[in-house]
Amino acid sequence: MNRGQDSPNLSSSSRPSCAAQLHTLPVELLAHIFTFCTEAPDSPPLPYPAWLPITHVCHHWRTISLNHAPLWASITCGLSLRWVKAFMERSRTMLMDFDIRVDPLWAYTRNHNAGLYHDDIIQILADFTRVRSLRLTGSRRTILPIVDSLRSSLPIQSLSFCLHDHGEKFVLSDDLFGGKAPIRRLQFIGNGAIVAPHWLLRGVTHFTSTETMLSELLDVLRHMSALTYFEFRPGYLCWKTSDVDELRSSPIQMPQLRNLVVRPTGPTHFRLLNQLLLLHAGAKRRLELGAQGSYDWIVNEDCMDGLSSVVEAVNGFQHIHLSGGRKAGWFRMWTGGAATTWEDAEFCLCAEWTEVPKYQRYLHGNVSASHLIALCDVLGAARVHRLVINTPSLGMSKSYWWELLETLPGVEELELYSTSVDALGSAWMENTAKRARKAPAVLPVLRKVRIRVSEFDQPSHQYAIIGDIPARRIVRLPNSTEGDITSSLEAVSAEKELEDMSSGLLRLLQGLARPISYQPTVESTLADAEHRFERPDSLRQHSFAPTRYSLRRSPSRPITLLSDLFGERAPTRK
Repeated sequence: MNRGQDSPNLSSSSRPSCAAQLHTLPVELLAHIFTFCTEAPDSPPLPYPAWLPITHVCHHWRTISLNHAPLWASITCGLSLRWVKAFMERSRTMLMDFDIRVDPLWAYTRNHNAGLYHDDIIQILADFTRVRSLRLTGSRRTILPIVDSLRSSLPIQSLSFCLHDHGEKFVLSDDLFGGKAPIRRLQFIGNGAIVAPHWLLRGVTHFTSTETMLSELLDVLRHMSALTYFEFRPGYLCWKTSDVDELRSSPIQMPQLRNLVVRPTGPTHFRLLNQLLLLHAGAKRRLELGAQGSYDWIVNEDCMDGLSSVVEAVNGFQHIHLSGGRKAGWFRMWTGGAATTWEDAEFCLCAEWTEVPKYQRYLHGNVSASHLIALCDVLGAARVHRLVINTPSLGMSKSYWWELLETLPGVEELELYSTSVDALGSAWMENTAKRARKAPAVLPVLRKVRIRVSEFDQPSHQYAIIGDIPARRIVRLPNSTEGDITSSLEAVSAEKELEDMSSGLLRLLQGLARPISYQPTVESTLADAEHRFERPDSLRQHSFAPTRYSLRRSPSRPITLLSDLFGERAPTRK
């Protein structure tokens, strides 16, 4: 054995190299570190494990990895048959998770060196009893033979099907897994309906479905007496008006259901489910508008009526978090008290968007940040008391921010990430230039501001807003100050501690609207055209045309920001 290859080299200094330090770690700790390599998100399907290089670093690492069973307990989508068999052997006695893409049956596509076919999967699972979860992706023709072969009892806890084709109902036989299996999670993604034995449905606690027939979906839910989490992702939904009218008179009692998540593609999907499923008080409802889907209907009157009743029943939206920019981002609106997170809210509305080519926008991708303003208008967001903004300074048009803030007069707490400081400051500058002394005050009841230095757990800068506009004072608070903001106003000098705010942001927080001399430039006008905010046709009434300006500072009247605000000479900004 070449010890030079299997042992780390020491540096010329007295301190060992990083590799040597890793080499001396306990075997258990190294094995635990290796396990994290299997959790790499969004890795493309590969015929071999993505973390394979760690087995080739040195003999020591290879020995540890080959003998660490948890490293081999998850079959990922794309692994070749040879690697699947290796995983099954090296996982020893551990329960295994299988995520398998079943390749088509066409003979000319068969390649024994890559890909998995239904007969391969039937063979490897025939006498294998250590299945914890099974996810099969493919067509009905390739998946059904595999399912029909699973007649032995297994300790399987999660079963998932992802079907690519259209077809008839997907029927699971009564003797699947010998008629008994501790399945707790069931997922069915595809066109059509799933028909499962009642014994299987009774034990399911988490169910995800794309069922297209409302009556058949409700029939499945009636038999899920243990269901606590239901996620619905309909491509489309069909129902008879007579059935819905009859069901409304006797909704399904689901007191155990604690989480209802709906990703709709139509205005009535959420409203119907919310009416037909009678949930226990305190259950959490979440409406998600995804990156794909046409959402021009989001301000549809029927949709808004259904949402308004849900929102009002839990005292309205109290929190809004906006992240990202014009091309990609997300926002969340949720209910609950000051300490309520969006995951724990009784109702949360989420939206996510990505950049989509113009020729595809009529099919999907219509959701955008502009929907936030529209939803604030129609859902009565005036009671929102906490606003969090995490966007790049050039992520939105400047006019967008002013329109958003005008719809949120009840905000008492404002939390900004460092990248958003300049964005709001520039919005104030442009607004005063356009409207001069007629610029309306925004955030009239603001009492607390927090500026996050980074997304990590570094201390944030906190400020108290004292008094009323247009002469509010801004006072820096100690990082530990929580609750009563008036308890230690003199603890930190405001004169010294406002350096992380832009001039525009300071004036916005004060409620000032004093005009400043601006003049648009050719470059700024072209830049504005590039960043113009496009809105769906249904939101044209909220349209705006942003314009960029360049600040001209009068040589006889330099802007000394803090002296303008506090009547004292401002410190020089470093």
